[in-house]
Amino acid sequence: MGMSQLMLVTLEKECLQLLSAEMSLPLHQLIPSWLEFVLYSQGCLLIVKNYTADRLNFGLAAEQAKYEGYKVETVIVGEDCALPPPRGFAGRRGLAGTILVYKVAGAAAAAGLSLEEVAAEAKCASEMVGTMGVAFSLCKLLGPVTSDRLGQKKMELGLGIHGEPGAAVVDVQPVDVVVSLLLQKILSPETNYVPITRGDRVVLMVNGHPFDGTYDCSWKNCL
Repeated sequence: MGMSQLMLVTLEKECLQLLSAEMSLPLHQLIPSWLEFVLYSQGCLLIVKNYTADRLNFGLAAEQAKYEGYKVETVIVGEDCALPPPRGFAGRRGLAGTILVYKVAGAAAAAGLSLEEVAAEAKCASEMVGTMGVAFSLCKLLGPVTSDRLGQKKMELGLGIHGEPGAAVVDVQPVDVVVSLLLQKILSPETNYVPITRGDRVVLMVNGHPFDGTYDCSWKNCL
């Protein structure tokens, strides 16, 4: 069994929201119609960033697909390192590190693992990834007015991908200071979000969105 029989679904919620608005359908009703294009006999893995609306909509879609007889597994990714525990009811947010989980799941599927095994590999990967964001301006969302909480020569550490408030708003710093601040949060022994030690092999991903001023730094333990 390979990727031709097991499909990983990485539907971006923002794109589906646009389609949902144009078709006047609730998002959780639109997702199953997309799943029909990719549901293979060996099943489908949904990898979902940890946001309440995402979990609700994709969760409802997954349950509907299961009810119709399809095999569906779901992995929730929440690798945000901005805020210390406890993180409240919602938990850690899903950020750019989700891409590394996609890569691990894709490799597992291509190697011929079963749906359950691919889901297990993805879940394991999600627990070994840490991400910290920094922004010099806020992204523009559909509908709500963009927040003006970032003034000139200010940057925000640890905000979410939709512009949710982060850990702190500080003066703009030189790049070496910014990198140091991000890594201190990601690798903090107090939170132990990314369980790595000296000598471990890691993957570093720098994900830049210059169009909205947001940058994410993700670390993944490769052991």
